[in-house]
Amino acid sequence: MGLMRLQWWRDCIAEIYAGNERRHQVAQPLAAAVRRHALSREHFDGLIDAREQDMSPEPPVDLPALVSYAGATAGNLGLLAVEVLGGTRPAGTSPDVAVASAASGVWTAHALLGLLRAVPHHARHHRIYLPQTLLTEHRVAPHELLDLHARPGLAAVVRGVAAEAERLLGESGRIVARPPRPLLPAFLPATLARAYLRQLRRAGYDLFDSRLQEPPPWRVWRLRIASLRGRF
Repeated sequence: MGLMRLQWWRDCIAEIYAGNERRHQVAQPLAAAVRRHALSREHFDGLIDAREQDMSPEPPVDLPALVSYAGATAGNLGLLAVEVLGGTRPAGTSPDVAVASAASGVWTAHALLGLLRAVPHHARHHRIYLPQTLLTEHRVAPHELLDLHARPGLAAVVRGVAAEAERLLGESGRIVARPPRPLLPAFLPATLARAYLRQLRRAGYDLFDSRLQEPPPWRVWRLRIASLRGRF
């Protein structure tokens, strides 16, 4: 059923870019946004294709596979956000490549941390979004996570994924220290991602620590301050 739904969206996106649109409460405003902002079809196609991995019960093979999944899903949303915030553009043009790449990195990092925080939720549904190679290296069997208790070695797995998220945030910051003001909202997820990283460190990278299910304190004010400073 999931694959059928993804195919429905593939057909829907294809029709939008062919100049048609389905009478659907999401498809119609989406088609209007595509026209208004000249949104790139490949971002939608990549996002839908990546979501096929959600149909597999197996965890990602390794850390690069997990990063690729986060990049194809959330990273593509970041690219679309940059295109929307960049205003109406002539067909075939795109925002600055470096800026778009930095935004994609921010959203990918945010998604990696979101997947970590969601491990208890996913485990209840018998799904694991942690790299198999890291699980094997630290002697954590995926089925052991399904009883919703921390296991020896799990913190090291989490630390490895969190370190990659932190690396992506740092790389995006080096590429674009101060994004163009109109595009700043596309970079603000970095502020929340850093708050999640601090929460993880305080919890000793224990994903079953109840504090990780609480939103970072003062997150609205953190976003407001970052917006006023023009930096992420």
